[in-house]
Amino acid sequence: MRIKRATNDLGHKIASIAVWLLGVGVILAIWGGVWLVYLYRNPPEGEAILFLATGILLSGLDLSLIGFSAGFIGRAAREPFSHEGDHADRVAVATPDCDDNAPARH
Repeated sequence: MRIKRATNDLGHKIASIAVWLLGVGVILAIWGGVWLVYLYRNPPEGEAILFLATGILLSGLDLSLIGFSAGFIGRAAREPFSHEGDHADRVAVATPDCDDNAPARH
């Protein structure tokens, strides 16, 4: 029988996807912006190339925003399994066999 660990692998997967989306989005946004500046200084004959460059820039910004948001989602998915901080759902239970509650023996 296989015993499964009590960790949240989904949170780690979301966090790694967030890093990839953020990285790809930033690279697309930078190169889309560079291309638009170049096209602004050297106007093309048609508008299709401006449409494409603007689409790349906006797609990069969108992927960056999604990656940034997914990072918060990944962190929120890992929080229930973290052992840091004060958790309100933990309850202290006194047992009758504790040394403080045990009757004195003579």
